[in-house]
Amino acid sequence: METHSINVSFGSNQYATVKAREQYSYGQEIVFSNIELPEIFEAYFSNSPTGEAKASVGKNNRVLIPDEYFLSGETIYCYIFVHDTSTDGRMQYVVKIPIVQRPEPTDLELTDIQQDIVADAVATLQESTARVTDIAEQVNENLVTSNQNVEQSSLNADKAENFAKLAGDFASTSEEKANLANEYMDDTKQFKQTVEGIADEFASDVANAREEINSKNIEAKEYAKNAKFYSDLAERTVSKWMDEENGETVVMPVDGMNPKINATPNTIYICGELLSLDFTPCQNGICDIIFSSGSTPTLLTMPDTVKMPNGFAVLENRTYEINILNGVYGVATSWA
Repeated sequence: METHSINVSFGSNQYATVKAREQYSYGQEIVFSNIELPEIFEAYFSNSPTGEAKASVGKNNRVLIPDEYFLSGETIYCYIFVHDTSTDGRMQYVVKIPIVQRPEPTDLELTDIQQDIVADAVATLQESTARVTDIAEQVNENLVTSNQNVEQSSLNADKAENFAKLAGDFASTSEEKANLANEYMDDTKQFKQTVEGIADEFASDVANAREEINSKNIEAKEYAKNAKFYSDLAERTVSKWMDEENGETVVMPVDGMNPKINATPNTIYICGELLSLDFTPCQNGICDIIFSSGSTPTLLTMPDTVKMPNGFAVLENRTYEINILNGVYGVATSWA
């Protein structure tokens, strides 16, 4: 599927509204400028400013909008949380994409070029058929004339030989034209086969398109399973940040390069460069841990019940911040 870019540049504030897109316009990609993002980052999407949001992984300032958000015809909201190294906090950026509703596409439509090909083939087929009909009529007229000449020769013996020769000439001409008619009939069959081939090809394209749509629907249902989790996590995370501003969150430094931590709620654990980390999150509330991974990636051990984003892994020479909600749902941010 072809991808279309939506360029987003934030002005003096942290909100941006882009040009409206049509409903069912799949394959749309947001390209961010004038904000600093990690090479790999997360963007959250929703069809409501207060509804459920789902995370999508972006790379190199680009993130693909999941096709499911173009189905309802409602405005699309994209949220980006950027780590601010100058204040050791986060900034939230919001992109609003208006959607213009339109009828849902059904069968695959022919392109202008494909329509021209079919029209030319049909026109040629009609022309060949008309020419064959004209030749057949002329052959019939020649045969009638030949019969009349034969009858006239029987009445006039003196002219019988000339009429016989004339009839032979007409017969020869009729045979040639009959052969020509057969050739046109062969051309007509070939054009018919070509048109049928084109129709079969388009039918195959329609089947493939429907199969792709069904696949996208399955993916959309799978994404929807995790939408509520990301919405709750975002709400709890914002609440935690508000608690941090009110001084209700505890910041706890951690010594050593191989710590083992049993976390308590509303606590931020600040570590240095670690070789390994055994981290058991709190069962209720949000806990937060920050650490650095050196030239050898930190060996991170957490309970199997913790769910991290797909593809998450600790890499070398990066700093990580991990938030975990209720001991289960985790989200990670990293920077060099």
